[in-house]
Amino acid sequence: MKQDKLIHKGIRIMLIVFIVLTGLLSIFFYLDPEARTGMLINYGKILFIVGAVLAIAFPIIFMILNPKNAIKVLIVVVIFVVLGGISYLFASGSIDGAVYEKFDVTSSSSRMIGGALVLTYILAGLTVASIIFSSISKMLK
Repeated sequence: MKQDKLIHKGIRIMLIVFIVLTGLLSIFFYLDPEARTGMLINYGKILFIVGAVLAIAFPIIFMILNPKNAIKVLIVVVIFVVLGGISYLFASGSIDGAVYEKFDVTSSSSRMIGGALVLTYILAGLTVASIIFSSISKMLK
């Protein structure tokens, strides 16, 4: 519990720092938009990088802190990887046609794109099946 409070306090402090910094940069931008545009774009890049790092780091931290939940997440990741492998195996690597030549598509990139499409179809089918199952199970209760 103490670690959770520490994490929440750190997040609050970081959020307050970013809010104050964003407010100051916004004021500077409106005072002289021409000179401050580059600085605001760089700040946006920094925010994007910080957000990406936090989006990757926090799930890892919480998996370490809660190992029982980590097993469930790892099972889902393994299932997703297996579905991705199956999708890649079913994908075609054909590159027949002028469109493939025009955009310089190779056989391997065609197979990756096909695998992504097959994975999308599988996940869409699983989504529809879960919605139907959920609806039927609610009606039977």
